[in-house]
This record gives sequence, structure tokens and C-alpha cells, in this order.
Amino acid sequence: MSRKSEAWLREQRATIGGGAAAQAIGISPLGSPDELAQVMRGIIIPPDISDLSPVRCGRLLEPLAVQLLEELLERKIERHDQDNFLYNSKFPWAHALPDGWLHEDGKFDPQTSELVEIKVPTPATCKRIEAEGLSEQWIVQAQHYMMVTETMRANFGILNPSPFVLQVKHHVVERDQELIDRLIVCEREFWDKLQAGEELPRESATFIWTQTDEVRTLETPEAIETARAFLVARDQRDNGESDLEAARAVLLEL
Repeated sequence: MSRKSEAWLREQRATIGGGAAAQAIGISPLGSPDELAQVMRGIIIPPDISDLSPVRCGRLLEPLAVQLLEELLERKIERHDQDNFLYNSKFPWAHALPDGWLHEDGKFDPQTSELVEIKVPTPATCKRIEAEGLSEQWIVQAQHYMMVTETMRANFGILNPSPFVLQVKHHVVERDQELIDRLIVCEREFWDKLQAGEELPRESATFIWTQTDEVRTLETPEAIETARAFLVARDQRDNGESDLEAARAVLLEL
């Protein structure tokens, strides 16, 4: 389902999530702490972006990214129910909603379970990640999730949606307690001011969303069709290999 229910949106905006953590502490290009506060107070209603081309493409390609990351890690990713908001009584202002988990023995253990975040950015962003590493906002998101879940590691699976690349890259973010301690202070300060109805900083960085040809690559149907063709070809290959193994077993019995 692409559009979320009103109840889901109310819960998502009631506390600080991983995607909003960088904005709450004032380092997000998406907006200022004051703008986030107005959304959480219900003064501003964010526009529905579920039908925008980059969002639709990301939604379509996410299952492919999960599949490729599983093959790369040779481990099964347990998808997290996106209606199951995670909370921690130590941090009443925060929630976590990761994309998935890597578990030992199939069950959650904060010492061994690892978070999984799937990203399908534009090809231009993929190039920037290659040159500069993960963005500050994604690092904060990972540390915020580790704060709430008390886990030790987050795994990013980043799919380059270019029809000429279509590959996933794996990035690991280890728990940084010093950064988490700073997050706790900054997020609590934001929360206290939000609850008290106080004004929050209005400064924010400029959101860079340049509509270059490279960025628009994701908006064209080629990436979608390539992903679909890739999945069909993969299934056909797997089915063919299964048939070959079955035929080989029959021949060996003759």
C-alpha cells in the first residue's frame, strides 16, 4: 500500500523517527527543527509524495534491493512490519521503524541482531555516496534506530537504479555511543520545547535536488523495465537450473 492511513500518519508524527532525527537536531537539508515541530503539532500538513516518480521507483525496486543484499551477505533479511512502531521507555520522544533485520537464530537479541535499511537513491546520489560515503542524515538515522532498539550495528543496502548498473552496495554503520549521547541531548531538547510550545530554530540547510539529466534517469521507465526484466530473467534462470538438477538426478538413477 503506497498511501498511509491517517492513524499511521498520526503515530508517525507523534514522536521523532529515524527520518526526522537529523531535522530535529538541525542538520537536515529537508527542513528546520521549527518546520518539523509545526508538522508534529499539526500546523503544517506535509504534501503526499507517494505518487512522485522517485518515490514510486524506489518502492518498486526495494524488493530487488533486498534480494540482492541477501545474496551479497548470504543471509536472510527479515522484513520489519511497517505498522509496528518500536519504542523504548528510556527515550519517550523517539520511535524506530527499520526496513528489516539480520537475526542470529531467527530471534531478536540486541547484542547480535542488526538493523537493515534499504535505500534506492538517484544515480547522482549514488555517485556522491561513492565519493563521500553515506550522508550525515543517514548516519544519524542509523544511530537513532540503534538508540531506540539498543542494537550495535546497522546495514545499509543501497541500490543504484541506473539501468546500466542496477547493483546493490553494502554499507555498515557501527554503534557510536558518543554520537548517540549527543543525539539524546539534542532530541530531548527538541522534545521539551515541542511539548512546551516553545519556538524552535528556523535555520535549515538548502535541500539540493538538482534536476540534471542524471537525476532524471530514475524518472524514465527504462530503470523500471530493466528491473522487471532482471527479475524475470533471474526467475527463469533459477527455474532452468532446478529443471537441470532434476534431470541430472533422474539420469543418475537410470
